Amino acid sequence: MLSIANVSAAQAENYYEKDDYYTRSLDEDGVANEALDPNAIWYGAGARTLGLTGEFDQSTFQSLLHGQAPNGQSLHARKIDPDRHRAATDCTFSAPKSVSIAALIQNDSRVLTAHTHAVKTALSVLEERYAQTRVRRPEGVREKVTTGNLVAAVFRHETSREQDPQLHSHCVIINTTQLADGSWCSLSNDALVANQKLLGEIYQNELAFQLRQSGYGIEPRPNGQFELTGYSPDLLDTFSTRTQQIEAYINTWETKLVTAGGVPLHRSQQKQATLDTRRRKTTVPRQVLLDGWAHTIREQGLVLPKVPTHTLDLTQASQTYAMDAATAGIYHAAERDSVFHRAKAERFALEHALGEQRFSDLRQAISEHPELIPVDGSLATTQTAIDRELKTIQLMQRGRGQVKPLATSEQVDQYLTQVPSLTEGQRQAVALSAMTKDRVIAWQGVAGAGKTYSLKLYAELATRNGYTVTGYAPSAQAASTLGRETGIQSDTVAGLLHTKDTDSSSANHPIWIVDEAGLLSAKAAHDLLQRAEDCQARVVLVGDIRQLSAVEAGNPFKSLQAAGIEMAMLSESRRQQTDVLKTAVTQISAGQIEAGISQLDAAGMIYDVALKERFTQLIQTYLELSPQQRQQTLILSGTNAERLELIQQLRTELQAEGSLAVDGFTLRSLRPKDLTQAQAQYVRHYDIGDVIVPVRDYRRHGLKRHQQYTVTGIDLTRNQLSLSSPTGQPLTLNPIHCAQKTCYRLQTVPIAVGEQLRWTRNNRDSGVRNGQRFTITALDTQGQAQILTADGAIKSIDLSGHQYVDYDLVSTTYSSQGKTAERVLVAADTTLSREAFYVAVSRAKRELHLYTTSKEDLVRVAQQSRANQNASDYLPLYHVVIPNAQTSKTQAPHPRVDRRDDGRRIGECLARQLAATVCGNRDVENTIGRVTRSTSGLTTDVGRVNRAGERSRRDPDPTVQDLSRQLATVLANHRRRVALTRKDRQTYDHYAAQLPLMSEEQQDRLIAHRWLQTHCGGSDPTPAQLREVTRTLFQGPRARQLRQQESRTAAVDYVKQQVRAVVQQRGQTHQRQHDQDLER
Repeated sequence: MLSIANVSAAQAENYYEKDDYYTRSLDEDGVANEALDPNAIWYGAGARTLGLTGEFDQSTFQSLLHGQAPNGQSLHARKIDPDRHRAATDCTFSAPKSVSIAALIQNDSRVLTAHTHAVKTALSVLEERYAQTRVRRPEGVREKVTTGNLVAAVFRHETSREQDPQLHSHCVIINTTQLADGSWCSLSNDALVANQKLLGEIYQNELAFQLRQSGYGIEPRPNGQFELTGYSPDLLDTFSTRTQQIEAYINTWETKLVTAGGVPLHRSQQKQATLDTRRRKTTVPRQVLLDGWAHTIREQGLVLPKVPTHTLDLTQASQTYAMDAATAGIYHAAERDSVFHRAKAERFALEHALGEQRFSDLRQAISEHPELIPVDGSLATTQTAIDRELKTIQLMQRGRGQVKPLATSEQVDQYLTQVPSLTEGQRQAVALSAMTKDRVIAWQGVAGAGKTYSLKLYAELATRNGYTVTGYAPSAQAASTLGRETGIQSDTVAGLLHTKDTDSSSANHPIWIVDEAGLLSAKAAHDLLQRAEDCQARVVLVGDIRQLSAVEAGNPFKSLQAAGIEMAMLSESRRQQTDVLKTAVTQISAGQIEAGISQLDAAGMIYDVALKERFTQLIQTYLELSPQQRQQTLILSGTNAERLELIQQLRTELQAEGSLAVDGFTLRSLRPKDLTQAQAQYVRHYDIGDVIVPVRDYRRHGLKRHQQYTVTGIDLTRNQLSLSSPTGQPLTLNPIHCAQKTCYRLQTVPIAVGEQLRWTRNNRDSGVRNGQRFTITALDTQGQAQILTADGAIKSIDLSGHQYVDYDLVSTTYSSQGKTAERVLVAADTTLSREAFYVAVSRAKRELHLYTTSKEDLVRVAQQSRANQNASDYLPLYHVVIPNAQTSKTQAPHPRVDRRDDGRRIGECLARQLAATVCGNRDVENTIGRVTRSTSGLTTDVGRVNRAGERSRRDPDPTVQDLSRQLATVLANHRRRVALTRKDRQTYDHYAAQLPLMSEEQQDRLIAHRWLQTHCGGSDPTPAQLREVTRTLFQGPRARQLRQQESRTAAVDYVKQQVRAVVQQRGQTHQRQHDQDLER
């Protein structure tokens, strides 16, 4: 575990003059010794620059804390205030309790060595990545610079404040770092704090790996840490007095909060509990401590496990596990973000493969992973994300000019003259959609621009002309709104993609309108456009890239606009009915955030209140409204946790005034755990009482689709869950074997007559849609209820059992996108972003009340974008770019060409492609001349065929058509072979570039091994995989030499021999690993 605390100069004086907390040690008689502490060392490149490489000196240390180098030089660019200045940052790495017992009570020096090694590994990463400072550029902008050097002192301590064995190291990092020009500046610890969990996990992982090599067994814990095998809970609890004090304090505090209607403690409150229970550390002679610990063990009848004497060499296993862990980490990180920090993949790998590999091996495996593409500094994307984005754009481009206009310009003008109140953007959108020849187009419109009304007009025109119009949206709630307000039959995009092709292509001249297209993920957009192409359907994507984007990875609506999709702009908002609100929303939409907030503030719409008063004032504003006004009011919060807290306080007030009855029943609500697919494969992300709902049948494991299975037990070692079926039948499941599932957390929801609720899951059988609202009109203690639906229907339902139901009194900003209300009450917090702020303020027609704890912080966070990014934001994937994606791209007309010259042009193009393909391939570079001559002959043939086709264009000859098809097939096959060869060569070069100098045969075998490890993991390779790795080795220098000097057959035999040897070696390695696992 890693904890971080800032240390001021004044605090330092207190530490060292009163406690000598870091440097104090005892002599044999138990007397404080002011001499040097052997457990204190200097660390860091900055320390070496200052000459701090020898014995530790306390006076030098205190000088550093006051910003002075040993030679008296100032270590800061400007004068500092000693009372306010951060002198240092104390990073404390603490070992698990069982490790402390093994090192200190059982006196295993190897454990101390492992701890020291783990601390240095984490510090090396901290210094390399997160040693930063801020520098001012000539233009006046301050930016962070990574310096890569620290000045630190590391103190190893062995007891807690309660004198329990607690091995830990204080790494006191002085607030200074050196720039490349030799000057010293203050150290920015923002990156250090932001990556605290990663650094702690690096320490835990390295410690666990070293201990495994020393023969210890590792038992993972749910909190991401571990204990050594064989150390009983009673033994650990006996020497965990400090932990018990903190936990008891937290439990008491939390009980008081819950009783008062609050929520469980967050991290800052738990940290305060640690401080409030802290006592002053005292010094006790070491021998007294050892005798006391031994006495405690004897008195309580505890047993210490034997210290292992055997050792293991896990070097080879580390490399194997590192690649598997890297793959899992990359897939986890890429599921929600197309562009992500590599640290996100590292964290997931460390959490789920604790102690299985060294961090150096994991880092190398991630860097060399063929799926990972570095883009900018610590950021990366994946090959899958790049391919998906490009294919989505290609699907859009392939649809250009592929459909006929559904109406003439005269018909459109005549139709639109019947609706004179339209804005220019609305008219343009309807006209473009009616007269376009492109299969896929877009409407980019600001919030409240009247997009839905315009869609209704377009749908009526298309239907009148014989087209079948269907509406879709990313969420069920948005789809329901689209259908209700336009009259178009609507469904979710997921519903469309899960239907059979025949179901979605049976309509005559289908048109698909996709509302809230900005919420489409990259995968959903690609699959949608692919389905549209297959079904010959037109697609109108409608949305706003300034608003929120998908939870999943990618921002395809943005990239399609940047790639030149034909687009209508709806830039005038019609929602806001007051001048002040209209002006402010327009400014915020245009990116003028500060001006928009000033406009709202001047109009009295922003309330700067204390944290405790934020909810109180919002609730008071709501209570002052009439029942009718409340129905026209939308209450928003930034996070779901804040939403629930606000709901509880608001319900209490509503019950006090009598508009909400007393609680009559407590239903059990299922709320999604929001796990990635990678997380859902590991039991550490589950809790007792969670519910798993399979999406399809898993008969082998006894699971049926849409049934609820409750988690009753968790086995971290085996990665296995114990489940209870709806009938009470016990089951066991490794979640890896149930990939398609939804995971829920069970929470109690008190309800009463008058309660506003909503469904959170579709149920087509009963006509329930996710997001539909209803009100409780009658309720008994058994959960039998009568409800009033949003469309006025009265129904009787049973709310006992596990329900997909939640409160509807308050919404999150994310779920409010697409909604409109007369007035909006917003509880703003630091989770706001530019997109979320724009959505929140643009929901209101007439009134906006925004409650914040700091207007200055509101301005700051509202200018920070958190929109999903695309790979194309960092890599030049295409050339047609619209600046800021705000205006449509008008394509220049293609020059008129004589089709009889196509033969020459095709031949020249083919020659260029062949030359580009063989460039760098020494095996075929010598044949470029022959290829060019062959291409010249092919040019003549293609030209002859094309001219013949041109002459018979009006009366095609079947023979010529057949010849054209044959020629196209030949060219396509050739291109595929060339592309395949090029891909194999790139794969070989990718692996070879990472290897040290070695013989060609050694290189080929190592490349084959790494290829198989990447693509097969611990499984046996399939025939297809064997063919692919064989093709890769066929591009190596040894195989090329054999092809040139001997024959192709000799090269093939050589490659097969290398692959066969590697496969056999892998089998032996796996057997040895299996034996080692059994031994452990």
